[in-house]
Amino acid sequence: MELEPVSDRIMMTRFESRFQKVSVVMCYAEEDDKDAFYTQLQAVVDKIPKRDILILMGDLNARVGSDNAGREKEMGRNGLGVMNENGELFADFCAFNELTIGGTLFPHRRCHKATWVSPDHQTENQIDHIAVCQHWRSSLQDVRVKRGADIGSDHHLVIAKLRVRLAVRKRQKNPRVKFDIRKLKRPETKQDFQIALHNRFEALQSEDAETTVQRSWTSLRDATVGTCEEVLGNRKPWISDETWQKVEERKKLKQDLNQARTRLQKQTAASKYSEVANDVKRH
Repeated sequence: MELEPVSDRIMMTRFESRFQKVSVVMCYAEEDDKDAFYTQLQAVVDKIPKRDILILMGDLNARVGSDNAGREKEMGRNGLGVMNENGELFADFCAFNELTIGGTLFPHRRCHKATWVSPDHQTENQIDHIAVCQHWRSSLQDVRVKRGADIGSDHHLVIAKLRVRLAVRKRQKNPRVKFDIRKLKRPETKQDFQIALHNRFEALQSEDAETTVQRSWTSLRDATVGTCEEVLGNRKPWISDETWQKVEERKKLKQDLNQARTRLQKQTAASKYSEVANDVKRH
């Protein structure tokens, strides 16, 4: 949907997904001027719509460690190493923007946590991170390192699995009332309706001239609906409760017919089923 190369260290992309739009911010932390980097990163995050699933990822040069005391919302207890100054900056940034550092949530082996290995393979650090907005934290299934990726870098590939879950929306019953407009086909009913509606509209002419548009609309609506209730009445359901009972009975008899084993059982069930089916048609 959108791609914005903010600088040589920050890029923002926005994707259309089936359920929710996804905004991904990719970054490579500035080591010399950290304040300027996080100021620019904050400006990018501020422009992202609040309803988007926000994913922040990249090389933050930040060790956040495993001690999450006082930072339970921003990180878990499965990080690697001990938090350094860059880690504090990153954790504070996540706290301000309600992000969770995914790599600290899942208990993997050390080799599946370390995202960077020194050239002599003596030092390992977890400095590449994937963070998601806290609202979608429960949808994050896993974050781990894939060491087998063939890439020319001293960093390992980091992969996150995110499953989007939708909250169950309760379907509201239709509040609309259906009136029996078929009565308007009768000339006498049509005339009664016109007279009643005309009288109600005449009564509205005496309203204050300074009445607001919303109040005028409400008055017109109430006058029309009131006339319909008075003259036409509500339309009856096209299927009665008695018919629904017959439908359920037919369904049960159809099941009995399918489960019948002997010829006599089938004949008896078929006879009952046919009788109830005809009752449903008549209703």
